[in-house]
Amino acid sequence: TGLSWNPSESVTPEDGVALATASLDGTLKVWQIKAEPTGSGSYALESDEFQGRALKQWERPERCTDVERVHEGALYCLAFSPCGEYICAAGHDHHVRIFDSETLECIQDCCGHTGPVNALAWFADSTAVISASSDKTLRVWNVVANS
Repeated sequence: TGLSWNPSESVTPEDGVALATASLDGTLKVWQIKAEPTGSGSYALESDEFQGRALKQWERPERCTDVERVHEGALYCLAFSPCGEYICAAGHDHHVRIFDSETLECIQDCCGHTGPVNALAWFADSTAVISASSDKTLRVWNVVANS
């Protein structure tokens, strides 16, 4: 349902470039795409332990470290930050989550929308992200830097 190139990387035949993808099954994957004649790539990281299934109330995570593997339903959008350090993903569960792009560790879980989140855009300096939702609102989320 969505994809985003890491804007801070340049494509080299040896290293390639990172591409993040979001899916209706709730998965977030980071692929390493190399400049090969076939254009093939293999994914390097994946966040899909629960495969997007709806969680029962007692299964819902309370800490962000658990959230990195949980997406309740479809992911509709994602975007690398301009600095390439973060990936923001959102979708059906009304949450906007910010992940470390190297480890896919969730560093921030933003709640406030009352409808699915359909679009994301980063500020140019990677300090905030804006989200658009079916609840007819836009929200700006300040990014809490890793300490």
